[in-house]
Amino acid sequence: MKIALLGGTGDIAEGLVLRWSKVGHEIFIGSRSDEKAKGIAAEYIETLSKLGISPKIQGMPNADAARAAEVIIISIPPEYAASTVAQIRNSFTNQIVVTPVVSMVKKGKAFMYSPPAQGSCALEIKEVVPEGVKLVSAYHNLPAKELSK
Repeated sequence: MKIALLGGTGDIAEGLVLRWSKVGHEIFIGSRSDEKAKGIAAEYIETLSKLGISPKIQGMPNADAARAAEVIIISIPPEYAASTVAQIRNSFTNQIVVTPVVSMVKKGKAFMYSPPAQGSCALEIKEVVPEGVKLVSAYHNLPAKELSK
């Protein structure tokens, strides 16, 4: 399967990339910066190569990653997720889009849910993806560190 991770240079993306690459999926790391995406992709390839895995991972701009994929994961911070998707909405066709994005704010030692006006980040993103895109909200309670193990 061809999977794009938009904002694929962050913590959540890392665990998903490492897991999905192990089973042979083709991964596209998306970022605002082509250079950063390619650098992170090279790091993931190096990590997996040390485990004897030959991953299929490429780094590229978010729009190119979205165009190349069958499944798209939105792994962008909540305050930028909908606006980033809106900027590249023409890169989406009829893919499945998965969003683990949740708007949380830190209050003291705790994190509190702070939804956008739409009620959730998924609903906010749904407003900007083209018709025909299937949006799934998932992975909300999986810590990034656990995914990377």
